[in-house]
Amino acid sequence: MPRTVAARRIIKHLYHFTRASNLPGILTNGIIARSVLQNSGAVFTFNDEVRLDNRESRSCLSISFPNCKMLYQKMQEFPKDDWAVLRLNPSILWEHDCLFVVTNAATTTIRNAPDAQLKGADALERLFGNDEARRQAGRLVHETTDVQAEVLVSGTILPHHIVNVNFHYQNKLNDFKGLEALSNKFNKFIWQFDPDLFYQRKDADNG
Repeated sequence: MPRTVAARRIIKHLYHFTRASNLPGILTNGIIARSVLQNSGAVFTFNDEVRLDNRESRSCLSISFPNCKMLYQKMQEFPKDDWAVLRLNPSILWEHDCLFVVTNAATTTIRNAPDAQLKGADALERLFGNDEARRQAGRLVHETTDVQAEVLVSGTILPHHIVNVNFHYQNKLNDFKGLEALSNKFNKFIWQFDPDLFYQRKDADNG
């Protein structure tokens, strides 16, 4: 079971990044898949014009650290937007219908793979494969081999799964006052600065 793998790998958190403008909806209703939001007519801002993974009924999460390559790309592409990184409870891995993919889900191999091939404990364990690459990169037991490995989650991830809401340095935020007001409104959540989540994961081969 994925829960067994999560325990053995000491997976403590999952991560999801989003524009700060999406936070009111997420903190009220949870992380909802893009196709559901579109069909409902909800107002939201998506990261990609087209979901190349062809799985718009699922939300994208990362294990133990955000997908820093994608986050950096989006921050460069949309510099006027503030971004938040949500730290989430790992119980999502076994409480939800999840697909586990070893790298970016938009790659052809993964995009064409049947869902059944990407489910279950074995699929989750594959995110930690390639012992030699892990040794050279200095991967810790809870870190996926590829920082772009993803968990594609079906169904709404309810707000109670959110551990905290994280931001870059205060002086790098475009609308600190607006976010401060939002934190006061949604004060049952923990709001904090954790700039390390917005930079490259610290690997042995890149510092």
